[in-house]
Amino acid sequence: MAEESAPVVASTEAKMQVETPAVAAETTSVILPEDEELAKKCLAQVEFYFNDSNLPYDKFLWTATQRDPLHQGWVDIATVASFSRMKEYLAKGLPWVVEALRRSEELLAVDQDGKKVRRTRELKPPTDAFARSVYAKGFPAESPSLQLELEEWFNQFGKVNVVRMRKGDDKVFKNSVFTEFAEMESVEKFLALEPKPTFQGAEISAMTKDAYVQMKMKEKNIDPNSIQRGSSASSTMPKGKFNAFKLMDTGSGGSKRKREDNKEQREEEERKRAKKIEDLEIEYLGQKLKVNSEGNLAEPSALVPPTGHVLSFSGAGPDGDWRVLKADLVTAGFTSPFISFPKGTTGGAFENSAEAFTPESLAALQARDIVVGGQKIQWSFLEGDDLRAHYVSRANFQGKKALEAVTQAGTSSSSRSGGSGRGGRGGARGGRGGGRGGKGGNRPGDRNSERAEKVAGEKKDESGSSKPRTIDNDSVAGQGTRGQTSAPVLAMSTDA
Repeated sequence: MAEESAPVVASTEAKMQVETPAVAAETTSVILPEDEELAKKCLAQVEFYFNDSNLPYDKFLWTATQRDPLHQGWVDIATVASFSRMKEYLAKGLPWVVEALRRSEELLAVDQDGKKVRRTRELKPPTDAFARSVYAKGFPAESPSLQLELEEWFNQFGKVNVVRMRKGDDKVFKNSVFTEFAEMESVEKFLALEPKPTFQGAEISAMTKDAYVQMKMKEKNIDPNSIQRGSSASSTMPKGKFNAFKLMDTGSGGSKRKREDNKEQREEEERKRAKKIEDLEIEYLGQKLKVNSEGNLAEPSALVPPTGHVLSFSGAGPDGDWRVLKADLVTAGFTSPFISFPKGTTGGAFENSAEAFTPESLAALQARDIVVGGQKIQWSFLEGDDLRAHYVSRANFQGKKALEAVTQAGTSSSSRSGGSGRGGRGGARGGRGGGRGGKGGNRPGDRNSERAEKVAGEKKDESGSSKPRTIDNDSVAGQGTRGQTSAPVLAMSTDA
């Protein structure tokens, strides 16, 4: 999953504090008096794109700043104006947008030619973004204008850095948001409102983001010590999403942080793998059966064996070959016979999953006088505890395969990831909503559902012999209902 990232060149304080070049005075403004409010919104939108809460998590825009040959973060204004949330402003013309951006007093600088824009401050990780964030719920279903409406609504309580609409794996809005205020005072003011604020007539419930996280950990019985809630804005971002602060970590400090991140990811993967093993089930004979940590049935008595599908044979010579027996059975009309015939024994079992035996078919098989190891074998129905032991042995074999698949999948995932996430545009690009534009756009968490990898069967068969004597086309597959043969199905429960 490795992805090549654009090189990051650390900006110096001196470079970032270069004053905006002087611009010749204009006799006529391209922004008409009636457009003053619109110009303020245009400036606010672009300042959001470049602020601490968005730029380091927006891979496209961050990469654009790194392409500046002067290493000062200049970006073409035409590129920024092409973002979807800028359409209303670009309709006034690019010179109009340029003039609106020149009015920035704190964050932005426009070059003398009016072609490029950049930040005027060095980018540093916020130290209290988590504390300045709130969780709020009770909002209506998503609509094309909801993101803007949410931003305007929250801004009445104080300056807002970002509003992130929360969505599930199905991309459906959860009717709740995480909002990061610029000042702690705004958080306190918002949470202290009485009566509770309303949005489109519906009362909104809110709490600090920390309180929400604590509540969810308690609901899911998660140890608070296992959760790292950093103080920076990056700690509020889903793992695996682009994060420029990680790219900016260089030297021993960066290496240490990377090692810590790798350790955290490995521990999380191990926890998930242990959970999967704990909840591991196989589907065998049309039944879902729990498997323990050794790959055996957790409750062998829960297996209900079908009757009439397994015969016992005895009287074979000591040098009997299962291949000879299988060939004779295929000649007799059995297309997929499963044979358990441990080496050095004189008897075993023959399973015919396609059709149950009857007294008549048993007598017909007996009449064929099949010889194994120089001696004629005798046939009888396998019943009682012996029948259950036969099917439990086969189920245990499938359980071990399923356990190995889970273990191998976890190991492969860990080695591929190397303990680090990847940046990427993903489905919905963070920072600008659905495409380029959406201030405070959604940054859904990783949906990475893990899949167990199919692995080769063990070289030890159900009977316990060191080499398989029953390598048949169904010897590594679970038996389904009568007339069916199916591979074992892993059934795992997942966290809500």
